[in-house]
Amino acid sequence: MAFERIKSLKATFVRIGLNQNDLATLAQKIDEVGADRQGKLNIKIKSADEEDTYQTDDPGFFCSRKMPARIGSIKISYRHYKESIECSLSFGDSWRKDIELSVEGTDSQVTELFHDLKKEIENKRIWGKFLFLAAEKLQYLLIGAVLVAAGTYSIFDIVLDSWAALHPDFRGSTAHLVIGSICWAIVLVGTMTSPIWIEQAVKKSLPPIEFSGNLSGNLPKGRKLFVALAMFVFIPILVNVFSEWILDLFKFWASINT
Repeated sequence: MAFERIKSLKATFVRIGLNQNDLATLAQKIDEVGADRQGKLNIKIKSADEEDTYQTDDPGFFCSRKMPARIGSIKISYRHYKESIECSLSFGDSWRKDIELSVEGTDSQVTELFHDLKKEIENKRIWGKFLFLAAEKLQYLLIGAVLVAAGTYSIFDIVLDSWAALHPDFRGSTAHLVIGSICWAIVLVGTMTSPIWIEQAVKKSLPPIEFSGNLSGNLPKGRKLFVALAMFVFIPILVNVFSEWILDLFKFWASINT
């Protein structure tokens, strides 16, 4: 009975940092699957604006002057017709797309090539993997939503208490109650919607891949947003913890100006 066993290995990666030399090394490792060069290496590169596409079979292209500096996506694929092996490595400059590695075939080199490439990629790991993966899990998003709610509440609480300290008649008034109710409504809506934009803020600031060296991309533009979000959450909470000291300062300021 004739049969053919096909082995298929796949893996995804996040928070990997690559420069032009790293890309050339990965492409070279894939190209070296068949020493007799009867296979076909194909490298496809799209610019960040997606207006230009470059195709080549030369790993050295990544280090050449013709290599675009701003990258949108890259796919390195290899098909060895004689030894029946296929390999694909793809990644793009997007927080939605992980690095994807796939090796398939009947040849004994499938497992060796897969683990060799996997090790090479994992050696380029950069910080932020835990935060990236945590942004995909509901429990961590809910914790983030609670922190955002606490930060938002702290801002309103500080403003209202400070105003009441300067204007004692304001505390307990109708205006105080109405404004307080509006603030609570904003906190509630923010808590319900924040998991969506917390995930985007984290992943945009810590994308699956970051290019360096002569290469760059559209990301991570969201890193400033991530820092702003963290400041928005934690600073008001810390200020609210020490609110009594702050209120004393406001009272002192009011007393010297009356």
